[in-house]
Amino acid sequence: MLTRPDPAQGEADHFWPEMLPGGHAVLFTITALTGGPAAAQTAVLDLQTGTRKILVRGGSHAHYVPSGHLVYTA
Repeated sequence: MLTRPDPAQGEADHFWPEMLPGGHAVLFTITALTGGPAAAQTAVLDLQTGTRKILVRGGSHAHYVPSGHLVYTA
């Protein structure tokens, strides 16, 4: 398992991991314990440092596309 939800931070689960180009980071969705789909977040995990960063609040199912853009469902 690459990531673990943190219930203390209101996280229910982590879904839809996608390796980013270069193989050093993973894009994924964090679902919330409350608030439904609007409370989801798109995050990235740096595999070298183990740190993660929220990229989009209220976004899920994110994908990196070859043009260099991030597409997601809001």
